Amino acid sequence: MTGILEAIHADLQIIKAALQNGAAAPAQTAAPAAPAAVDPFAGLGAPAAPAAVTEAQVMALIEPHLDNAAIKTALQGVLGQMGIARLPDARPDQYPEMYQRFAGIIQQFAAQPAQPQSII
Repeated sequence: MTGILEAIHADLQIIKAALQNGAAAPAQTAAPAAPAAVDPFAGLGAPAAPAAVTEAQVMALIEPHLDNAAIKTALQGVLGQMGIARLPDARPDQYPEMYQRFAGIIQQFAAQPAQPQSII
């Protein structure tokens, strides 16, 4: 533990010397900009759902991927988590969340490298 403390102390001395030799942070001349609106889902991987999502948009999102059994199973799991037995049973107010979740699932599978299939 002593070695770690000595390393930190040495680093602080280097920083202190740099600051004393004129490498101080530049003075702020302008007022900081107002913070922009932040998307709480930004960076989570799934594209944002359209503001008003229809069942047709949800179907257009998932149809190209329904031949992949793993994706289809994951999408059915999302429906189960949302308390929906099957897609036609979903209410229109559930479509945006469903779209967001489905897009995240599809993106996760797209990011995974393809698994080689055994011919044996």
